Amino acid sequence: MTQANNHQDAELTLPYWIPDTLEFGRFSEELQAAICGIINPAYRELVEQARDGLQKSAGLTVIWLMWLEILDHIQLGQSLTSSPSMTETSKEREQLITRHLRLVGSKVKASSFLLRLHEFEEKHGSMPGCSSNVEVSNGPVGDESEETED
Repeated sequence: MTQANNHQDAELTLPYWIPDTLEFGRFSEELQAAICGIINPAYRELVEQARDGLQKSAGLTVIWLMWLEILDHIQLGQSLTSSPSMTETSKEREQLITRHLRLVGSKVKASSFLLRLHEFEEKHGSMPGCSSNVEVSNGPVGDESEETED
């Protein structure tokens, strides 16, 4: 996640897939609210606080699908105020809703996997090859600046 430059909230960060060159203030109020109220808290919980790479990856998939879902919500809302013919609007809206429902289904599957993974680890310990004693790190993967002694 990258820091947003133009916002009153000091802890505001943007998802890493949004280029640093985009100004937060140029997003619609709805998108700004969704980033601050939904995406950022979910990112902290599902990615930054995840215990291992598998959880981080699954969490990031859920966040990405949430992002796309929010964009769909905004687009569907805007389609309600568009002025093309009713037939064009109806067809376009139907396509948007169909795509949105597929997206939500994917998000539910990814979220379900993440929940099952968490339940498995609660019951049986960490997955083979994944340590449950990993400290949360905000640094880049593969950062070997801290050396361990044998």
